[in-house]
Amino acid sequence: MKNKVLIIIFALALALCAAVILLRGGGKDEAKTAEIMLNGEVERTIDLSAAAEPYDLRIESENGYNVVHVEGGAVSVTEADCPDKVCVKQGRITGSAYPIVCLPHKLTIRIVSGESGEIDAVTGR
Repeated sequence: MKNKVLIIIFALALALCAAVILLRGGGKDEAKTAEIMLNGEVERTIDLSAAAEPYDLRIESENGYNVVHVEGGAVSVTEADCPDKVCVKQGRITGSAYPIVCLPHKLTIRIVSGESGEIDAVTGR
């Protein structure tokens, strides 16, 4: 009886470890790219895995400006002259689940992962 309980506990622990590995991407380190879009068109593409030092970009549009901060595989908007500053309050993003959007400036920043060609379950891209 004691052996059956240990086997069941071991099997459950093994299944849990396998599920965590699968959900985290199988342990593969994919390249991340951030796309900065103005008015629905890609304005700039940033390779986040190649950013050794943190830096800022000032993105100007006819509606105003945003300062985009790139650091450690993440991207954020640190400054904007829009009235609500929702893009600044959103903070940094590291994955493709939620893009940064500044509606007054028609700015969108999204992270695109890897070169696998697979469809992302969250974004559908």
